[in-house]
Amino acid sequence: MALPLLISQKISGIGFALACDTLKELGFTNYPKPDVHLMDVFGDLGLSEHNQVSTFEAIVRMSDMCKMVDADASPYKVDKIFWLICSGRFYLETPEINIGRHKAPFIEFAQQRINEELTL
Repeated sequence: MALPLLISQKISGIGFALACDTLKELGFTNYPKPDVHLMDVFGDLGLSEHNQVSTFEAIVRMSDMCKMVDADASPYKVDKIFWLICSGRFYLETPEINIGRHKAPFIEFAQQRINEELTL
């Protein structure tokens, strides 16, 4: 996390999320982009505070947990899965497929599941 923080402080006009996104798109899969979609999902589910650094840390923790079932799980992969759910844009398909945004229904579904688990 130190590198995107340094980039955001030293290069005018590049914030933390953009620095993370640049590193991620350059192939550094340990850097998720804590954008508004991910801050909303992770914050609303109580997995992070609603800010970029806390969301970044939560995505990294989730990718570490996911390695129990997917050895290739990375922060980039977790980022991409949630981004696809939230945006609905399957941009690598030709032609591009847009199934619509599903952020709010996903958050509602996940909150219900979390609440069910907590009541057991």
